[in-house]
Amino acid sequence: MAHKREERLSVRFLALGFIILMLFVVAVQYSGIFSVIQKSYRTFMLGHSGDLLLSESVTSCASCLVSTNTVQLLQRENDQLRSLLSFSKRAKTRVAVANIISRDPFDSTLVTVDSGSADGVARNQAVVSGDGILVGRILAVSGESATVRLLTSPSSRVVARIQGKSGTEGTVRGVVGSGLRFGFLAEQADIAVNDLVVSANGNQLLPPDLIIGTIKKKTTDANNLFATADVGLPLQYSELSIIAILIQ
Repeated sequence: MAHKREERLSVRFLALGFIILMLFVVAVQYSGIFSVIQKSYRTFMLGHSGDLLLSESVTSCASCLVSTNTVQLLQRENDQLRSLLSFSKRAKTRVAVANIISRDPFDSTLVTVDSGSADGVARNQAVVSGDGILVGRILAVSGESATVRLLTSPSSRVVARIQGKSGTEGTVRGVVGSGLRFGFLAEQADIAVNDLVVSANGNQLLPPDLIIGTIKKKTTDANNLFATADVGLPLQYSELSIIAILIQ
């Protein structure tokens, strides 16, 4: 028993060391030299979820070292990682956690992550955040990194349906400046505001039942055989810093 207690204490001290180190990493704006350290910390978190809590005392101490905004950023990142951890425990496939290391300055729907083919990443694999929320797919891959196309891209297409309702399959695509649109729906499809939109069968390397968003408004055009609906995003893509790739 004493040996087990010592082992758990060692894990906690190691975790605390990682957290303090992370605070300094964030303070220098995630410079490239610390990318490997960040990734190691998150991998450690996934392996020791039962022993790691970002306590109020650590947060209080951290606020003495860095700005309030930095501490809030780290707390948000920690929350994202915990949600991904919860999802990874239920996922039926291997999950690779990755950092968003850059965003395309000319296209906000393209981001680069620090996991690549060496981690099993391949084109068209699903990219999720939080507790199983689909945010994009892998567009291109190199050995140590990959480009993610977010769902809000006009080039993005996902076969989707309304959770719990039959006859509601359609295609979700990105719309410039307005998020997501659910199209090719049967005109009489049973769709209501706040219905949950999830991925459906028929997507390459993308499992069904991943959360996409909720219905904001349904529109029926008298000159069109199909109905459309605006889909609200469950989170702000611009605030993402950690994602998970579903390795198929």
